[in-house]
Amino acid sequence: SGAATAAASSFASAATRPVALAATLRTIVAREGFGALYSGLAPALAATGPSGAIFYGTYDVLKHLTVRSMERRQEEEDRKEEEEAAKKGPKFFGRRRGRNGNHSSSSSREPPRMTARATLACGAAAGAAAELAMYPMEVVRRRMQVAAMQLAAAGGGVSSSTSAAALASATTFRGAAASLVRERGVAGLYAGVGPTMLQVLPSAALSYYAYEVFKAKFGVVGGVQ
Repeated sequence: SGAATAAASSFASAATRPVALAATLRTIVAREGFGALYSGLAPALAATGPSGAIFYGTYDVLKHLTVRSMERRQEEEDRKEEEEAAKKGPKFFGRRRGRNGNHSSSSSREPPRMTARATLACGAAAGAAAELAMYPMEVVRRRMQVAAMQLAAAGGGVSSSTSAAALASATTFRGAAASLVRERGVAGLYAGVGPTMLQVLPSAALSYYAYEVFKAKFGVVGGVQ
């Protein structure tokens, strides 16, 4: 279409010129207005809070469940040891006293710490949950930015009023989301989620692993083993 051709020629000619931050900013403001510098800001801000809440909340829940499972396993092992010691008589049971003269039990042990594998798994799961929940908003935000660039590059060269109205509508969150679902279905909201996950999962897993390692290094309760 005329809009697509105009946009392609505009960006092709721009690509041949030296790229500088100041020049780029001036070009955006001149073509699209000052508001274009904040295109897609609303969905980005709307996603930031929930994304963080899901990311950190999911990890805390998974960590709590994992540690509680380890505690139950440890308590079960302690119970079996005490039962076996009691069957063998007071002499053997007395050998299980600690340095302070107390019998060893789950109450005298340190709280269990998550293993490296469990920490990596919980971190990756938290990252996946946050990304899957907020990914549609990121897709819509990018679509809004592309529509704004196409509209500005086309200028008065849009082939029809219908095309101009469609581009203008796609610069709003509701319009961009509606056009995307109409063209590609709900699956379009998750276009490209696979490659994104390949980046998010290792990043989230390693960030939480590093966090727990440094907690353990500095003696904070709950660090990784």
